[in-house]
Amino acid sequence: MRRTLSAVAVAVLSITLTPLAVVAQTPDHLKCYRVKDPQRPTTYTADLVGLAAEPGCRVRVPATVACVPAVKTNVVPTPPGGGGTGVPNSFLCYKVKCPPTALPTLSATDQFGSRTVTPRTATLLCAPLAPVTTTTTSTTTTTIPVSCGPPDSGGQCNGACPGTQICLATGATSCSCFDSGVGCFFTGPGQCGGNCQNVHDLCEVFNPRSCGCARQCPGPGETCGGPCGFIGTFEGTCQPDGSGGCTCTPPG
Repeated sequence: MRRTLSAVAVAVLSITLTPLAVVAQTPDHLKCYRVKDPQRPTTYTADLVGLAAEPGCRVRVPATVACVPAVKTNVVPTPPGGGGTGVPNSFLCYKVKCPPTALPTLSATDQFGSRTVTPRTATLLCAPLAPVTTTTTSTTTTTIPVSCGPPDSGGQCNGACPGTQICLATGATSCSCFDSGVGCFFTGPGQCGGNCQNVHDLCEVFNPRSCGCARQCPGPGETCGGPCGFIGTFEGTCQPDGSGGCTCTPPG
């Protein structure tokens, strides 16, 4: 998608003749801004795992977008509701370009309704900012919540995730928050848990500390044909195995 979607935060100040009731608002949205980043231009390569494993992506610095926690109020008309909760991190987002990859559809439920969206290509990679500590006038200290990770020496992630989400490894040096029981997750050395969105995909080890969804034979609507592959190894073709089944044959 070429457009960056962000929540719109509307601040409303109400003045009445009666005492004001103070209602705490949770900054559980992200509001994103275009930014001018003075960081020196650099291009990095990275293997990314999100909806699918995407090795060999190119990440371009400086950042183009900054996203910060925001409060959304006074929305007209009232949305259907049903979204998640929790306070997100602040992020700087960088342009990213990955090799073509088959991506699964994404079931999405937020405050604006439930639907299934079809991802196209990755356009931005957002990196969480380090926690910022500020001091109020009463000398108390407030710290922005820290996201989970990085993995410890045993490959396990620790840290705070919003709501009921859990902290799981997405690589040798990275962790992320995921909805409990949804998706394909690293659970320990050589072990994966969870389910892939596509029933024809399997949750497999991607590298020593991360997992991804690999397309198996047969794919949707295929009879021993079409692409298949094992995460981190190759992408091949579904072909008959001689015994009435299908096998994934590497290219060449």
